[in-house]
Amino acid sequence: MLGSHYTVVDGGLASTLQAEGYEVDGDPLWSARLLATHPSAIKKVVAGSVGPYGACQADGSEYTGSYIPSVTQCDLATWHLPRLEALAGAGLQLVALETLPALSEALALLGLLQEFPDLNAWVTFSCKDAQHTSYGDNFGEAVRSCYEQGREQLIGVGVNCTPPPPHHPTSSGG
Repeated sequence: MLGSHYTVVDGGLASTLQAEGYEVDGDPLWSARLLATHPSAIKKVVAGSVGPYGACQADGSEYTGSYIPSVTQCDLATWHLPRLEALAGAGLQLVALETLPALSEALALLGLLQEFPDLNAWVTFSCKDAQHTSYGDNFGEAVRSCYEQGREQLIGVGVNCTPPPPHHPTSSGG
């Protein structure tokens, strides 16, 4: 996909904590025990969520990106601006630009993000198969384009709200 600089993340808190030297095996209440005995092991992270424009259309277009031909990146940025302003104004430093069906919306958001230098973000796409976003963009190209556009503030690109393997991009190299 992008050479050797990508990671498949599945929310593995236990694996992450084990890599840091914490014991989690053999105790069904390991997470509660860790919170009580090593509270500093768990880092609080709050990310604001920004979903796709299509979600406000009430027509299912957030799942397909069918609205993309009828809106410009400027239209999308104008629509998303109040959400980013609210999240930045609330003091958040991380936003999840998530479940985006199309690269053009991700690029509009990443361009807009530059107006908020204290915000970092990750982007997740919904995908229709192992090689394409829900709208039909090549997933590998979408990842590359996101990193080119958001190099300073982008901490990751991923997939969500997508059928499980073998259909998602991480299973075939995009």
